[in-house]
Amino acid sequence: MDGAPLAGYPPLDGELTVDVAVVGGGITGLTTALFAAGPGARVAVITLTGSLGTTGHATGKVTSQHVSSATT
Repeated sequence: MDGAPLAGYPPLDGELTVDVAVVGGGITGLTTALFAAGPGARVAVITLTGSLGTTGHATGKVTSQHVSSATT
């Protein structure tokens, strides 16, 4: 992480209308957004650029192997 460049995304230009806004793009935020994104739901994840928080220093990940068969 020390040598990885931060991604450069432009700020939101204009307004955005969503059903769910998740603040934080770490493992908890992305998991929340994944489960909130039901059929027809519009979800936005609002986060800092790069891995600056807890998940950036952990082994957290979201993959299909970590979702129980009851939720798929």
